[in-house]
Parts: sequence; structure tokens; C-alpha cells
Amino acid sequence: MAAAYGKHGVIDWDKYKELVKGIDFLTYDPPQKRREFFAAACRNINFFTPRSPCCVGFPLCGSELMQCFVKSCWGDEVQHVYLSQADDWFLRLMEPSTEKNLCPEFLKGVWWMKDNVANETVMSMESGFWGYPPSMDSGLPVGLKHAYRSLGRPSQWPSLTSQWPRNWTTGSSFWGSIMLTLKGMLWPTFQIDPDMKWMSTSKDDYIYILDENDKLVDPQGNPVPFTPGADLLRISWVEGKPEKGIYYQYILKRVAMKDENGQLVKLPGYQELLDRATRPAPSGCCCNLFLCNISDDQYGEIYDALDDHQLLVPGPQVNPARTSQWTAASGIPGENSVIEPLL
Repeated sequence: MAAAYGKHGVIDWDKYKELVKGIDFLTYDPPQKRREFFAAACRNINFFTPRSPCCVGFPLCGSELMQCFVKSCWGDEVQHVYLSQADDWFLRLMEPSTEKNLCPEFLKGVWWMKDNVANETVMSMESGFWGYPPSMDSGLPVGLKHAYRSLGRPSQWPSLTSQWPRNWTTGSSFWGSIMLTLKGMLWPTFQIDPDMKWMSTSKDDYIYILDENDKLVDPQGNPVPFTPGADLLRISWVEGKPEKGIYYQYILKRVAMKDENGQLVKLPGYQELLDRATRPAPSGCCCNLFLCNISDDQYGEIYDALDDHQLLVPGPQVNPARTSQWTAASGIPGENSVIEPLL
């Protein structure tokens, strides 16, 4: 989808809408939950599932080592929180940035990445860094959701600013801990379509803003329930080209927000999140390290059972150290960024 991106990574929404015109993206059939999404060699290894026991705890302690890496090499705190005990940390998740606090109202709250198999679970866009590039004095703000804080640079990688993604949780498995580490290199940059139908986070990754006129259906044509204003549709295109189809698809569901007094309000979606975090998971074989006994029809269910135990690097976004302030259009991360944005 680089064709829709102009100079400095600013998207041409008219060009993008022309590229997706006639493409069926409202059939909800997440490719990442199908067996064929995984390489044949990985299909029967219980490594990527939210509750994978691989390299967790003694004697391998792989997940614990990854968490220690964040603390020892970057100086950031990793908190252990639970989806079933969310009252306190959900509120902290929504703490806004102390500057450039211009997150649009429709994006505020705590969002669950439903059906995202990457072992990323909930996040807050409200705590991101939202502001206007200097070329814009009206319209919709641009948001940076790496939620970073400058802490200096580690000697091993002097070219990287030592910052870490905040208010964006992963599971506590080995893969979840690896994802926590990898997200230190991400620059998702939120650009919003003025018609309020699309958002872009990178040249390949988009969010469709569902409304009451949309009909979301499964492959058999049955309606897939959604709530306008509380559900968004995340889409990544194959090789960034809509004509090649959808590579990744899930629902961003708002599960909590703050009322006018700053008190936590859990939305109906939280009950579904809680159910997935506490339900039994289909059990594999050989100490649950392998999935040879899981049929193709049941394969997606092993990703529905989420890890109640989440890893969180807390704290709202501050002005990114890499671009201390937007003083020129070239300060906007995007298509020409040194670090490719992913979500």
C-alpha cells in the first residue's frame, strides 16, 4: 500500500480508497486463526498460543529472561497484571499524555485486540502522543502510539533510542515476552481519514471504522455482531496490496472507559474478554508442548483461550525523543521512517 503514501509518510486517502474500492473486507474470517497460516513445521508445536508452556519457568526460564532484558538493558519496569483483576490498571492504562493530549474521543478507552494471535491483548490509544504536524492547523490529529520515554541509549545499540512501548500488553508466555521486547522497535503512526471511515498505522496496516450502515458477516453469510463506536476492524493486506486479499484481520473492541468523574466503566465487551481469559483451553499432548491432537476445525480455539497473566510496561506517552517536536513535516514517522511501524 506504499502507493497511497506520499512524501514523509502522509497518506493520500483518496488514492487509498480507490485502491480498496470493490474489495470485500467486511467478511470476517481472520486468516491468522486458520491452520494454514502457520508453517507446516510450526503447526504442531505449542509455541505461539497465549498459554504456551514452552520456555516458561525453571529450568529454561526463557520468558523470565526476556522480561529481565527489558529491565536490565533498557531500565524499564515490567508489571505483572491480570485481565480478571483489571479495575486498577485499566485506569492507569488510560492515563493521558502530559502534552499533545489530543486523542479523539472515539478512540479513548481500553481496547482489546480480539482474535489477534500475536499474543498482544489490550492497549490504550488515549495514552499516546497526539498532535498536529506543523502543516496542519485544523482537522484530525496524528497519533504516535509507541508510548515511549527517553532513558538514554544502551551501549550495545547506540543508534537506537532506549524507549519502550507502554500501555500495550502482551501475554506472559515466552512468545508474549519476545513480543514485549520486539515492540521496542515499533512506530505505529495513527493517521485518520477525514471522512472517519479509515485509520492507517503503517503502509500495510489499517483500521476500518465500523458504523451502523455496515454489515459484518462470516464466510457463510451469517451476521457477525458488532457495536458501532465500540468495535473497529483491523486489516492488513497481503504484501500491502488489497487486490491480493487480507493477510491479517481482527476486531479492536473497546472494553472499558472513564466516566465524567474519571471512574472506570467496564463495557459489555469486557465480559467476553474475561470469559476468554478464564475459560479452559484445549489441551495438547506431551505436557501440552505439542498440538498433534488438535484437529484443524478446533485449531482456532487454542488462540481464543487468552493468558489472564499480562505483561505491562506502564506510563503514558511523552514527546518522542527521536523527534523532540514536530517542527517540520520530515519529523512525522511513516513511509520513510528508519523504524518500520507495525501494529
